[in-house]
Amino acid sequence: MRGASWHKYPVKAAQQLTAVLLVALLGIVPLQAATQAVVFPPPHTTAYTHEQEIQIGREAVAEVARQMQVLPDDDPVARYVRSLGERLVPYVPDSDRYPRFPYEFHVVNVKAINAFALPGGPVYVNLGTIQAADNEAQLAGVLAHEMAHVYERHATSQATKEGYAQVGLGILGALLGRTVGGSLAQAAIGLGAGSLFLHYSRSAESEADHVGAIIMYKAGYNPIELAHFFEKLAKEGSGGPQFLSDHPNPGNRAQAIDALVRSLPPRRYLAGNSERFAEVHQLAMGSAPGSTKAGGQLRPASQPDSGAAPAAGSDAPYGMGYETFNHAAYQMQYPADWQIVSGDRSSDVVIAPRNGVVQDAIAYGVIIREQEPERRNDIDAAMHELEQELRQSNPGLRVIGHDETIIVNGARGRSVDLIGSSPLPDPHGQPARERDWLVALPESSGRVRYLVFVAPEQEFDRYRPAFEQMLRSLRLR
Repeated sequence: MRGASWHKYPVKAAQQLTAVLLVALLGIVPLQAATQAVVFPPPHTTAYTHEQEIQIGREAVAEVARQMQVLPDDDPVARYVRSLGERLVPYVPDSDRYPRFPYEFHVVNVKAINAFALPGGPVYVNLGTIQAADNEAQLAGVLAHEMAHVYERHATSQATKEGYAQVGLGILGALLGRTVGGSLAQAAIGLGAGSLFLHYSRSAESEADHVGAIIMYKAGYNPIELAHFFEKLAKEGSGGPQFLSDHPNPGNRAQAIDALVRSLPPRRYLAGNSERFAEVHQLAMGSAPGSTKAGGQLRPASQPDSGAAPAAGSDAPYGMGYETFNHAAYQMQYPADWQIVSGDRSSDVVIAPRNGVVQDAIAYGVIIREQEPERRNDIDAAMHELEQELRQSNPGLRVIGHDETIIVNGARGRSVDLIGSSPLPDPHGQPARERDWLVALPESSGRVRYLVFVAPEQEFDRYRPAFEQMLRSLRLR
């Protein structure tokens, strides 16, 4: 997290600030005086213009509308969220150098607790997030946090660093697979709807907390409510794994927000709740969010709509030979009768057999993604970091044994098996047990390439030869 140097008070304003603080002792701080001294950090530099980011966002909005259960704009819950978001917009900086993006706000009708923002201004919040919020200030905090990601240009900045600028506006596919917080990428779903991999870096989350808290403060909401919302999800565990994995804790989140609040001029805040929030919250609690697209997940167009996964005793999963997949970062073979159900050569990828994705979750297949660990060039620390995230966000998931060293074509990595719940039912109608083989390999950039091979526990040994052949064929570039 950036230091307190972000908040510099002009020397000429010292007398004014002193007056503000004296008035604060009486418990009364004028809004204008309380917010004049608050300084925003500048957005990140990207290879994309302001207009290009807006265009990317508009294209993505059309895809979201096609793939996700978005509430109509005239829905009372959607109207309320839009009005709440529009109340925050004027407090986002707007200048000739950094023009404000045209923010818009939507509600996704799914029960998973999550929210995400697209480049250029579109912000989405799941109905489950509204249900989970205790008051209006917490919901405003979620919106402000996502607006901060847009303001900081985190998505296109990350894309620029990773070389996606070379494909111009073709970044859309990469962004949908990487930076929408898992809401549009069917990846890591075999371990719980996006809870396996972190989509924003911890530094980006720290910045979004910081900027979001300032937006809340300027709008009159107590920023500490944002921290309270994250704390609530962390304590509940089962309610918000996807939100917490897509918004990884940068460390001491509540303390950092509290320290920021203490550094700002004291002021009176709006009531955390409102009559309108109470009405909309009651409407949301009475709704039945969709579950067929769990967590707001995308069902890729090439993926079968539903149907049973490959049955035990069917043809071998690698009976038709292998095809080669050329990714920008690696090359790997996969069974010829499998398909790439999500991603492309520039993004995270999911490869699965026909009907290997059941109810928007991977029952059979492999997930291949890249991760930026807290400590670069330390594969052991990266593996432990990932396992810790898994245990925190998936209480039913457990590691079998210990990490082991694995060498794949000269790359010295780590390997471990895990047991969790499969999307497939057992004979009694309960979730079957699932085996997941996690392999982490270091890349020359200091990042880590993760592969997760997934199959029901009773069939994992039948699929392991195919998994091992895929791994043996992997060549990192």
